[in-house]
Amino acid sequence: MNARLIVVALLLASCVVKDDPSYSGKLKSRHIVLIFENFPIDHKVFLNDTQKSAYTIARYELKYYDDNGIQRTLKPKSEPNDTIIITSDRETIEVQHRVKTIDNYEYVFQRGDTVLFKYSDKVPQARVINREVSEYEVNYDLKYREKVCQNGYPALCKLLNPLLFVTFNADYFGLEGERPGIAGQTDKIKAMASIRFTGEQEKEHEFIDSLFSAGLISNKSFDWLKQRLQLNAFIKDAHLNATDLKQVSEYLNGSDSLLGRHSYRLWLSQLRATLYDNKVNRISTKNSNFPDYRIVYDSIVANKNFSGKLRDVFLFETLDLLFERGKLKENKLYAQRMKDEIRDSTLINHLLIKYQLEAPSTNEIQLISLTSERTSLNQVLQMNFGKIIYVDIWASWCGPCIQEFPASKDLRSKLKGQNVVFVYLSIDDDKVKWQTSSVKNSLPDNNSYVVVDKVTSTQWNELDVQSIPRYLIYNRNGDLKFRDAPRPSSPETFELIQKLLSQK
Repeated sequence: MNARLIVVALLLASCVVKDDPSYSGKLKSRHIVLIFENFPIDHKVFLNDTQKSAYTIARYELKYYDDNGIQRTLKPKSEPNDTIIITSDRETIEVQHRVKTIDNYEYVFQRGDTVLFKYSDKVPQARVINREVSEYEVNYDLKYREKVCQNGYPALCKLLNPLLFVTFNADYFGLEGERPGIAGQTDKIKAMASIRFTGEQEKEHEFIDSLFSAGLISNKSFDWLKQRLQLNAFIKDAHLNATDLKQVSEYLNGSDSLLGRHSYRLWLSQLRATLYDNKVNRISTKNSNFPDYRIVYDSIVANKNFSGKLRDVFLFETLDLLFERGKLKENKLYAQRMKDEIRDSTLINHLLIKYQLEAPSTNEIQLISLTSERTSLNQVLQMNFGKIIYVDIWASWCGPCIQEFPASKDLRSKLKGQNVVFVYLSIDDDKVKWQTSSVKNSLPDNNSYVVVDKVTSTQWNELDVQSIPRYLIYNRNGDLKFRDAPRPSSPETFELIQKLLSQK
């Protein structure tokens, strides 16, 4: 492993807001100050530049890995100026800035740096204030996309997220042997992205070499960029099930120092999918399909080829996926197991706190209304006894959820005057975003709530909400008749409600 390569790891610090950049001079050298000028607001994005393609919510945020290998997320405020201070015990820090939903720009900063982020057409451009450094070194990913990708998405983005670039033409028929419809379009996007990836890699090697020869990037940046190219190639091979474990062994054995790199962690997740996720039974629901992470976890525990910090990270990330989708009782069993099977107590404590695995369980689903009043789902059901209740489970960051709101509004209008109530339950962690999105999408003020105990509530756990949007229909007596009801845009929804209305 190249000794000059410096890997990122840091400790999360509290956020402060200061308008004066000189504030950073008062900090110790182990801090990094990130100043954001007019940080972009999340918005809708059509990834194929056509209204016929899929759209998603562009979420602008920054991520990094701390000293313990835990990914942390930074979300600056969309104000004229916002400042976030990061504390690090490492010499350099790798920060990833999400752009256009699925693309990411990566930066490497030194301890003691003060960095100003400005935005042009929602694209970040960083400037290190406290020291002289080449614009190409700081904003390499921006320059690379301008030079090689013509400001579009890199091939790797399309390879890993092909469905987001599909035009949803159900009548698509490709060449002989291709799958019809959306599946065929997805296959074609992946195939084209795979071919384009090779060409982009060659061009990027040349681009890096030219910058280094011109003295526009340092030795350390040269090493960092070249190794990221290698890791991207590993990501592509793992995604296509083409990994040769012998060829990548040096990156698995004794490579704990790489655990702070985003490309390395993405490769590990793709490698886990190749070795385990794609080989175990899958758990399918109407809106989701995912591996049985219980089996994946057990398989990694039994595998003696992974050791040390790398093994802990594999287990930690698998449990994170398991706890997010698992049932409360089973999650608590695996929480007890991980105390014996993961050595790093910091990773254990992070999961215990994140999923409140040692907190007492609650029965009812607890809610907060737009007017900040606490209630419960059972109270809402009781308050609307004698009416049909259509429950919409959503989040402000969920594109398909937002896409259904116009149809939901039409359905409410169509059923106006009948004994039907529409209740909206958000699973947002950010209550401000929930409130803003509720108002923006004209949800009923008196029936819009956010769920506050989805981790510990046994009632929520019994609903088994694996994905959203998710819809429920309760009858006049408050009995759950359809736990996976059709969407508002489906004609079947109106018919089911009419049927329940006709019942005494």
